[in-house]
Amino acid sequence: MRGPATLAEPAREITPRRAPFVRSPLFVVCVVLVALAPALDAALYALGRLHALPAHGQSLTLLYRWGTTWVGGFSAGDSWDVMIDAYRWLQAHPGGRIYEQLFFVEHTKFQYPLTSLLPFALLSAAGVQVGQVGLNAASQIAVALDVLVAGWMTLRLAQATPLRDARWPLAIAFALATLLFYPLMRALELGQIQTGIDLLFALAACAWLGGRRALAGVLIGLICLLKPQFSLFFVWALLRRERGFAIAWLVVVATGWLAALGAFGVQNNVDYVAVLRALSSTGEVYQANQSVNGMLNRLLGTGDPFTWDAHGFPRVDPVVHIGTLVSSAAMIAAALFVPRRGHGASSFLDFLLAALTFTIASPIAWEHHYGIASTVFIGAAFALLRLRASAARVAGFVALAASYALTAHWLPGSALMVGALILLVLVHVLTFADAGRFESGGAPRRRRHLRVVPPMETDGRSVAWGRQLFPPMRSLRLRG
Repeated sequence: MRGPATLAEPAREITPRRAPFVRSPLFVVCVVLVALAPALDAALYALGRLHALPAHGQSLTLLYRWGTTWVGGFSAGDSWDVMIDAYRWLQAHPGGRIYEQLFFVEHTKFQYPLTSLLPFALLSAAGVQVGQVGLNAASQIAVALDVLVAGWMTLRLAQATPLRDARWPLAIAFALATLLFYPLMRALELGQIQTGIDLLFALAACAWLGGRRALAGVLIGLICLLKPQFSLFFVWALLRRERGFAIAWLVVVATGWLAALGAFGVQNNVDYVAVLRALSSTGEVYQANQSVNGMLNRLLGTGDPFTWDAHGFPRVDPVVHIGTLVSSAAMIAAALFVPRRGHGASSFLDFLLAALTFTIASPIAWEHHYGIASTVFIGAAFALLRLRASAARVAGFVALAASYALTAHWLPGSALMVGALILLVLVHVLTFADAGRFESGGAPRRRRHLRVVPPMETDGRSVAWGRQLFPPMRSLRLRG
């Protein structure tokens, strides 16, 4: 017969195995994700059909297309077309300057580094010719894997919360939320290489969560061969003295660029700097550009925001240019330096914060570029759960739900960017509070939200929970 409760014994209402899932804030979040999100999609679709909103595909529509095109395939080619054309141009014009001709003379928007064409060169050397249908089939598989990775990540994160017994319902809910995430499905609909980038980032986040820094560096390095904005991760890693990540990143990126120099010539690779300079000075006015640059271009009327111009850019406006530089510098500086002044540097949430920042801070951040945010939402939700029950935590979940509503659905204007900015601020706060440290392979620092319990004063249930949370330090237990 057990004696009276002691201070070392966990209270019943916060014991992991007794915490009822329906009393958790995450239960409300899951209801929003699984029930209300599709309802909002249907309402937005109906408004589009009634001409109350511009007609645009919503997540449910895109999900239907994803499910019905597995057999016959589809031939969308937003990024595939320009990449295939660029590689064919290089084959037809050995020694020619591709960016000078395609980008500056023909005004074809081939804006990728030449390292992105290395897979085409490898396939061509193997005698394999791929087209839009095959590339889109790979994108469909990438989306399916992204959904599975989201579920796996949820299982891992749930182990570090009082809701470990509800980890499977949570995993299903967040996997469905990823499948209903508009930016991810929009990338698939357009025929975008972004689907592969989203998958690589989700895998990199899982690697970081598991304490595999070098593997995360390899995966982020592969992304940088397609998306140069993520090269800021190297600076981020150096500032945090994450040597394993930085070395692995450097090896992958250096290998890719050396291969591109050998395959496509030094001059062509150097010419890409002029492309980046041109893009940063103008940006894009089209409404799908969900960045500060896009918003400023639309506010100042530098072009038609409702018509996609495949061969032109908005006029150069000094206010847009300066506003883009100042806002991007401020966001990047905050991501690189602010967590180092708090307790959350090198945490899982700090890693997610960097990726979200480097996306928003880009002069051109198309709506499908925010596919990585689905991973950030999962990390933010579990970081909120680790906070003590309070009005601040409720406000955090409200902000998270509002951000998801704006980001996971198509709305006109700059709604997606506003939702992403809300998420960015929330993740900053959580990172500074050190609420996002879930990684294995390292013991958490002792903070005010942790208290040490001597092993001889704990019961078997508390010890078992401690082993699940922090294997290297079994005497640590969260306070509720």
